[in-house]
Amino acid sequence: MWSSDQLNDEKMFKIVALVHDIDLNQSFTSDSESSASEIPSEEPSLEEVEKQHEIALRNFEAKQSSLDSGKNEFNHLLRQLNSASSRFDRLATELQERIKQESEQLAESNISNVVRDLQMIKADKAKELLLLMLKEGDTNPKLKEESMDEVIRLIVALPNDARQGILKKFTAPNEMQKLHEIHQRMLSGGTKQQALDDVKRQIQDRDFTL
Repeated sequence: MWSSDQLNDEKMFKIVALVHDIDLNQSFTSDSESSASEIPSEEPSLEEVEKQHEIALRNFEAKQSSLDSGKNEFNHLLRQLNSASSRFDRLATELQERIKQESEQLAESNISNVVRDLQMIKADKAKELLLLMLKEGDTNPKLKEESMDEVIRLIVALPNDARQGILKKFTAPNEMQKLHEIHQRMLSGGTKQQALDDVKRQIQDRDFTL
């Protein structure tokens, strides 16, 4: 059989394997799979590494450009907001100043009208009107000060002869007391002097706390 080539090496190997109960198909498959799994993965080439680096760099530059653009837009909007705020503050200040001037002009006009009316009536009647103005603030301390200041402005605005004629009519004890309060208020400086004293006191308190 050997010489006739019917029993060659391969057939003899299979016969030996069968005698020893060896599965040749499973063995070859396992060896093939093990060899395939042991082959290491191919490392990226230098060209691929440079390409990936270039892509990452472009992404970074795009994000940086987007951040710069957002920052510039924010700064632009902030400048517009500051400009609008400054313009509003300027207009508000001008409006307040205009209202203050018109209020002062109106007050001066009203005082002139009242002074004219006081001059047109008798001195004793003018005195009664002034006392009525003072009486309006008896129940409210703040209103009392305001009424006192209004009376003082009227008395100061009167011509000397008219003022003397009216003040001479303050003869009763309660009237003399009112006249004394008027004089005290005039000597203290009235509302304006009180406001200045308040500011001065606040400054002193602040310096002390510091």
